[in-house]
Amino acid sequence: MELSLPPSPVHLAGLRQAARACLRGVASEAAHDMALALNEAATNAILDGSGGGSRSRWWCTSTTT
Repeated sequence: MELSLPPSPVHLAGLRQAARACLRGVASEAAHDMALALNEAATNAILDGSGGGSRSRWWCTSTTT
């Protein structure tokens, strides 16, 4: 998954949905923790680092064994 989002909290729900879709097949507790961590990182980037209004890019690669 590769996702580029404007620096706005209104886009966080879409980021969480995309992360959950990317993490299908990963144990549910681990997937939940990863989606939560990604949401926290994105929130911090938006609130503290978006200064110039540039888009944030997020990648997710999931492999299951």
